[in-house]
Amino acid sequence: YSNITYIISKDGDAYDLDFTLEESIPNAFNLGIRFDSEEIAAVQVNAVYQFKTHLPTKAIVTGRLGKRANVRLDYLLLPSALRSINLSYMFQYTDMNIYDHGSRAYNTTYSQHFADIGYSSILNRNLRMGLGLRYEYYNYNTFLFSNSEHNMTVKPEGFFSYYGVLRYETTDRKFYPTKGMSLQADVSIYTDNLSSYNDNPPVGAACVWWEGAYSLTRRFALLPSFYGRVLFGKDSPYA
Repeated sequence: YSNITYIISKDGDAYDLDFTLEESIPNAFNLGIRFDSEEIAAVQVNAVYQFKTHLPTKAIVTGRLGKRANVRLDYLLLPSALRSINLSYMFQYTDMNIYDHGSRAYNTTYSQHFADIGYSSILNRNLRMGLGLRYEYYNYNTFLFSNSEHNMTVKPEGFFSYYGVLRYETTDRKFYPTKGMSLQADVSIYTDNLSSYNDNPPVGAACVWWEGAYSLTRRFALLPSFYGRVLFGKDSPYA
């Protein structure tokens, strides 16, 4: 809270203590840099602003500059502490290598537009669910192949997708956990017209991610993780 005041009033032989609380509205600006063997270096910027409105709303802007550059805007409506409605838009430019059994098969560059409207709710202390509708558009710029065996032609394409997410969280802290686990499962159904894909049934994807936290000493913990993804349906698109 940004400010707390109180009033003491006598009620017969007893006293009433009334607190007046002014909620703190946290705004933030974050700047970071990361290094890895794929992109070498990237700069990341994030800003959060919470509006003073009757229905709490929050705007988040995130940017990244590197081989994979993007800018993302999130606008959140917060009808309660447990529920949120999120409107998002992102533009991303990607320069990435595709590998085949450990050897680089080709390099591709593409741009992506991403729009999302979603609803999220905390069901209990450890479980969160989300539902939503996304639109993604991919525009491929170049393909550089290491040999003729991998030659292909991919056209720009857009997708509407419905998705559902469940996340189960028991870690003792958000950063540097020492015990507990995180488990997330999500399913997406991809179409090109909200009902089918290429005049066939929609294409689907199911993902699961798990990470555990096991404390070995007071200052050292082991965090094993697992991720898997399965596609189902006919003629899965390149994206």
